Amino acid sequence: MRSSVAKRILERTSPETKQFARKYGELVNRIHQALKEKNWTQKDLAVAMDKQPSEISKWLSGEHNLTFKSIVKLEHELGIELLYIPKTVSFEMHTETKVQMTVVRNQPVEKLTGFVPAQKYVYKEKTA
Repeated sequence: MRSSVAKRILERTSPETKQFARKYGELVNRIHQALKEKNWTQKDLAVAMDKQPSEISKWLSGEHNLTFKSIVKLEHELGIELLYIPKTVSFEMHTETKVQMTVVRNQPVEKLTGFVPAQKYVYKEKTA
């Protein structure tokens, strides 16, 4: 059971802060997983990234925020993708109705909610 102090703090925490904490935790967990898969220590990662071990430690403990540049460098050194930004593609249907879709990777299309088979419509990718 949570203490009353912790409960009050959580009640006052903004949704954005909660989302940040959750996503940062997921990012750090994925980095730790990649280090384990490569049999690397934080010191090995620091050497590969030309950083001080203390900086890596601060990143992974949440004391320092990661920059986008640092995340991309981590992806490169660890050989993994940490961030995925879905591509949005515009299509024109034969009825001249414009449709925008977000392309989702690593998920079977049949399992997407609201899936409509492509054979039902004729899509032409918008070029300009």
